[in-house]
Amino acid sequence: MKKNNENSFLTDNTDQDTKRTVAPGSNSVSEIFKNDNDPETVRKKNWIAFVILILALILTVVAVLYVQRDVDKTAKQEFASVCNEIELKISDRLHAHAQLLRSSSALFSASDTVSRKEWKNFIEASRIYKNLPGIQGVGFSLIIPKNQLQQHIQNIRKQGYPNYSVYPAGDRAVYSSIIYLEPFSGRNLRAFGYDMLTEPVRRKAMERSRDANLSTLSGKVLLVQETKEDIQPGTLMYVPVYRNEMPLTTVEQRRAAILGWVYSPYRMTDLMKGILDRWDAIEKDRIHLQVYDDSLSAGSLLYDSQKNDSLYNNSSHYQTLSRPVEFNGKKWVLLFARHNNPIPLFQSRAIFVLIGGTLLSLLLFLLSISLINTRRRALQIAKQLTVELKENAEKYKSLSALLESIIDHVPGLFFYKDRKNNFIRVNRFIAQAHGKRKEEIEGKSLYDLYPKEDAEKYYQDDLAVINSGAAKLNIQENWGANGNNKWVETNKIPFVNATGEIIGIIGISFDITERKKVELEREQFFKFFNITSAIMVIADPNGCFKKINPACLNLLGYSE
Repeated sequence: MKKNNENSFLTDNTDQDTKRTVAPGSNSVSEIFKNDNDPETVRKKNWIAFVILILALILTVVAVLYVQRDVDKTAKQEFASVCNEIELKISDRLHAHAQLLRSSSALFSASDTVSRKEWKNFIEASRIYKNLPGIQGVGFSLIIPKNQLQQHIQNIRKQGYPNYSVYPAGDRAVYSSIIYLEPFSGRNLRAFGYDMLTEPVRRKAMERSRDANLSTLSGKVLLVQETKEDIQPGTLMYVPVYRNEMPLTTVEQRRAAILGWVYSPYRMTDLMKGILDRWDAIEKDRIHLQVYDDSLSAGSLLYDSQKNDSLYNNSSHYQTLSRPVEFNGKKWVLLFARHNNPIPLFQSRAIFVLIGGTLLSLLLFLLSISLINTRRRALQIAKQLTVELKENAEKYKSLSALLESIIDHVPGLFFYKDRKNNFIRVNRFIAQAHGKRKEEIEGKSLYDLYPKEDAEKYYQDDLAVINSGAAKLNIQENWGANGNNKWVETNKIPFVNATGEIIGIIGISFDITERKKVELEREQFFKFFNITSAIMVIADPNGCFKKINPACLNLLGYSE
């Protein structure tokens, strides 16, 4: 085994360490750092530390700006995400309203006539106010040829509405009249009998619905349901109702077959609140929504979520985003806006970058200063260590020789093995037991010295110590070649390096054959002592009984 083996606990590298401390060709250690104590050199090296500090602070500022920009970008993405969500809600609700009107139109397809009561029951069963909050109502407007107008008025009056009339009055070729509208109460009563064809915006939507057989939205209107209070812009959705069993292939056929329209009037503020609920209730980061008909102009504004809000009136800096909502050829423009106030530095994650970067910069600066100053102190320490190493080299050599002598004179089989089952150090007694020199055993494994079966058993025993980290004691009987048996007691402990890692085991074995013989003889004696019919006692020099066999106890009639 080599003396400088890194696995050995008896290595001695003092000479090598001493030699490496002084550079080859130097007269003294001080020549290595001969310029480090020069004041001008010290000042130059201190400037390096200040340059490092400035560069680190610049990098910190760049990182803060980058993170802050990322924070602002994330805020814009969140704003766009909210806008997209609102756009989808509005679009989905319009299509839900269209589906309701289509279902209402189908009611007329299932019957030649739909009575007022049937209409009322159908709308109530649809539960529109629960499923589609914000809707003003669902109605039916009937086409009335000029020659049937008076008869129509008389028929409605006979149903219990003596004041019914089609309005506005006037002479025209075709009339229309709202005859059903649920709920038939409150504001909706004002629409009873209204001819929507007389108003250009409504007429355009009704004709487009009739010609294309589509659900259509009208432009911005003022609903007849409005009073002098809480006036809101309005719009209407139409679905055509055709007479049964008439062809509808061409525009002309659809115009000839038209019976009327089912429709819904919407007060825009009520409609939007029904769609969006309280989405803008939180003042912080509140989003301002405006809905325009076709284009962004003051005259086409349908809805303003913050019309009377001080948040809207007092702020001039907004981030805006527009989204179109297309519905069967009709376009609404959604204009979103919110305060374009950047997130303050102390409220964003950039503050952590600023603080962390500043602290890191200061630490680098202090570390640089420390390294520069430490270099000067290293010269003196190196000188002192060199002297101490030289003075102690002989002591270490003597200590190594002493440890080697102790191990070789331990009255037992001493060994040190690594984790791979190799003997690193053994004493002379192991060598004598195997009839070899120590150098012939060191570096070999158990399998080189013992039969495979025994070597495997010993190795598993070693692994148990290495894996558990606990000492282990084994006592086993070995049979010699001449048939004589020997008893061996082996103690094993884990060997741990400076980092706490188990790198092998240390063990020592003792021949306890004589002790074992005494123990066996004692065991045989007491076995005979307990089973013999002869009376036997063991007494101390004073005549006091120490042990009495069962035969004596039976004779005397006493317990032990």
